[in-house]
Amino acid sequence: MDLFGCMKLRNAKGLFDEQDVLNRLNQLNDLLPRLKAMINWEAFRAQVEGAFPMSDPKKGGRPAYDKVMMMRVLVLQRIYDLSDDAAEFQITDRLSFRQFLGLELQHKVPDAKTIWYFRECLKEADVFDALFDDFLERIEGAGLLLNQGKIVDATMVKAPVQRNSREENEQIKQGKQPRSWSPNKARQKDIDARWGSKHGKNYFGYKNSIKVDRGSKLIEHFYVTGANVHDSQALPHLVSAGEAGQQYLTDSAYGTPTNRQVLEAMGISPQAVEPARRKKPLTHEQQVWNWLRSRIRARVEHVFGHMTMCIKGLVVRCKNMERAHAQIAMANLTYNMQRVLYLKRNSMGIV
Repeated sequence: MDLFGCMKLRNAKGLFDEQDVLNRLNQLNDLLPRLKAMINWEAFRAQVEGAFPMSDPKKGGRPAYDKVMMMRVLVLQRIYDLSDDAAEFQITDRLSFRQFLGLELQHKVPDAKTIWYFRECLKEADVFDALFDDFLERIEGAGLLLNQGKIVDATMVKAPVQRNSREENEQIKQGKQPRSWSPNKARQKDIDARWGSKHGKNYFGYKNSIKVDRGSKLIEHFYVTGANVHDSQALPHLVSAGEAGQQYLTDSAYGTPTNRQVLEAMGISPQAVEPARRKKPLTHEQQVWNWLRSRIRARVEHVFGHMTMCIKGLVVRCKNMERAHAQIAMANLTYNMQRVLYLKRNSMGIV
């Protein structure tokens, strides 16, 4: 029997062909439909629209794209690691993307320059942190933060490597722009990214330091620095008021006297992994405590693993700290959105 002979091609387009294709796509991958249905996107509208000046309808011109729809474009970019040009093409090409954005075939797709301008406006208005905090408040209101302890850690976020001379790098480290650079060359250079080392490997870019809720693995706070900044320096920026009685689980890099004083002054219990020192090996009790702490602290690696594999959140393709901060904030927000889908997989509540 010819298995391929069972399929018959129709000459005419059916009335429900497009809907049948979308239903099939949703069966194969339901991430975007669930993300669209379970996140209260309208709750972001005030923050997003506040970043743009009020337009006068009397002046005419083409109507602006819906701001909440444009925010969903940024989420698509983080999930699928899309540049602005790639996002324009993929939204035009893929029905699943159009469905997520609420665009039908007759609707015009935002071009790459529009996507870039939208993100720049949000960056200039410093809205990305507000969007992250707003969603976190909704998460807390839904009872998804368990507050059974916090885990603090940092990961490298790679940026395009800069090919500078030794003299140029010395001037950049001093906070100066090399005089030999023309204005056009300077616009293409990132003078905020730095070289840093982690686990014996060198990275160029930035560092995403996060505080994670131990029970839910949701990101509660983050702090962005250059890759050369030591992990311990981020901890005071991650501590929040009202966390008395909580435990902070960290690796040995965070267990500095200064950090201990900061945490203990706020009634927080620091639980850092004890490092072994020369001529002072760990006792058996310290080894047991380190093993217990590391088992719990490993949950933060699940966060970084998801960001690496599922939302490509550990790579930025931009220049300067402001743009890198915006992209990292968007990656952290997108991670929390996907984590909420997992935590509420057996319910239909909207967050």
